[in-house]
Amino acid sequence: MDETALDEQRIVPRTLIIVDPSSPHGEGGLDVLTPEDRAVTLMVTLGGRSAASLHDFAAAEEIDVSMAGLIYLDQVACRLSAQTADIDTISTHGSDAVGEIFHLLQRQPVSRVILPASLPGLEAADLSRLVRMCPVPVVVAPAGGCRPEFSMAS
Repeated sequence: MDETALDEQRIVPRTLIIVDPSSPHGEGGLDVLTPEDRAVTLMVTLGGRSAASLHDFAAAEEIDVSMAGLIYLDQVACRLSAQTADIDTISTHGSDAVGEIFHLLQRQPVSRVILPASLPGLEAADLSRLVRMCPVPVVVAPAGGCRPEFSMAS
């Protein structure tokens, strides 16, 4: 087997960034990326308080909330594309971000997890469980740098 074939078979561990479209600080995880974070997976939950602005946008545009989530993730990926070209996006229907993180960790290699401090429902017990049980580093991005809010325009 030649070296090119081996390179194609390598699976690159990805940096998982949870985004919160309902908070002006919900994309804070983008601010803590480093040059080593070459492959990024953006994840948004479509249930719970963090998805409130997605539900509002979906109702205003008369589209499904899943489509609103895809539009939002596409906007975030466009902003992030200046830093990396290897961006995946995932939207989940659950409201438990911690549970969704564990589910994703079973399906794909992840090098670290980045969460916004603004994530609703991220209580101390959930964060402690995530840090204790997660096989990779967990970073909570501080609420600081203000990213653009989810646009209601179509």
